[in-house]
Amino acid sequence: MIKGLPNFCGNEENTLFIIGNGFDLAHGIMSKYKHFYCWLIQNGHEELCMQLQKIFPELDNRIDCLWNNFESALEKPDYHFIIQEYIPYPNDRWDEIEWNKNIQIGENRVMEIIDKIPSLIKEWSKDIDINVKPIFQSLSKKSKYLSFNYTLTLENVYNISEKNVCHIHEKTTSKSKIIVGFDSPITINDFPARSIEEERAQEKFERIQNSLVKPKLQQIQKNKPFFSALSNINTVIVIGHSLSWVDLKYFSEVKRSIINNAKWYFSIHDPEDFRRVQLFVKPAKLQPNYIQNYDFFDLS
Repeated sequence: MIKGLPNFCGNEENTLFIIGNGFDLAHGIMSKYKHFYCWLIQNGHEELCMQLQKIFPELDNRIDCLWNNFESALEKPDYHFIIQEYIPYPNDRWDEIEWNKNIQIGENRVMEIIDKIPSLIKEWSKDIDINVKPIFQSLSKKSKYLSFNYTLTLENVYNISEKNVCHIHEKTTSKSKIIVGFDSPITINDFPARSIEEERAQEKFERIQNSLVKPKLQQIQKNKPFFSALSNINTVIVIGHSLSWVDLKYFSEVKRSIINNAKWYFSIHDPEDFRRVQLFVKPAKLQPNYIQNYDFFDLS
């Protein structure tokens, strides 16, 4: 392990930085999930917060959770609460048409709540104060940057050209909605129903829930020119990324695009980071594009 950022050794153009939220946090930027939660409360969205915490109970009492914890919570809805809260209790006299109409009403109400998540995160990210001073002296304007952040810290604080930065989940100035969500589609089989009525309702809500699946292949294809331009990269420096499995496909695409024996460096903030990195690059998890040649650098 080395202290501080690795030296380029004159290879700035052959270096790729992968930037996570820890990069912004190191600058004192208030970009944690708890900051988003507080922003929601301060901007009149307290009722939405309550509904989200009931729909996704793993968000409850986890105000200080990481963004990857937030995204993991989104794939574990409480269907029992959803059905009881948003669909009128079925009447024995309901015919098929009336039943489907009430299911649709509930579906629309839940969709309205879930649809607000990306738009509100984007609105909040525009309000984040990134008027900070640079703290990393080794960020080269000639290097490439794959950023998982919505903020323009690289462009505004370090004067990195936007042509060298790929915001894989979009950015505050994107016309497209930002990307937030979990890894793979879920099915109603993951959530046993308590009744036939619940099972019928869950079939409808499954589509809504899966609207929060990250379109990773779509984003990779959209940014294909960026990945295609990485063929000369022999050094990858990962700063402040939580290394969640939901982003594994992006790392595999990087591994596939760069020089085969490229050297990787992962930032370490606390002892738990060692285990997280080693699990992430383990051959069984990344096969066939696993990372063998890697080291750590200490930013604690």
